[in-house]
Amino acid sequence: MFGKILSTGTLISTIALLMSVIIQIYGRFFMDSAPSWTEEAARVFFIYTMSLGAGLALRDSEFVQLDIFFNAMNETMQKWLKVFFAISTVALFVVTGIWSLQYVQMGTNEQSPSMGISMAIPFAGITLMAIAVTWYSVKEIIQTLRPNP
Repeated sequence: MFGKILSTGTLISTIALLMSVIIQIYGRFFMDSAPSWTEEAARVFFIYTMSLGAGLALRDSEFVQLDIFFNAMNETMQKWLKVFFAISTVALFVVTGIWSLQYVQMGTNEQSPSMGISMAIPFAGITLMAIAVTWYSVKEIIQTLRPNP
């Protein structure tokens, strides 16, 4: 269910990013000037595309890895290395998530210049990324440490 929400959010934010860029390009070539909000909207949609997609990339092992070194290790070493990296990732993103809440709170008092939305909205992307990456890192730890039947 969580993965489906992240997938849908990533798809929607990617489509919105593309649409805002297309509007920006159209405005530059066929109008007197491009709408001012498109550049800012593209940044917000990019933040959400990356933030929501990061958890999915972790879940599907899509991040760059040095497989040549990892595959040269024995299974026990691979297992403990996976756990070590997952624990390190959890620690990093728990800290990031906690501090991102202050960032979001600061954004509630700011408005974006061209769209007029609360800056807490784009800032919340960092919190969402921290939640998603932490979730899938914890799942990795549990799956790795679970005894094989």
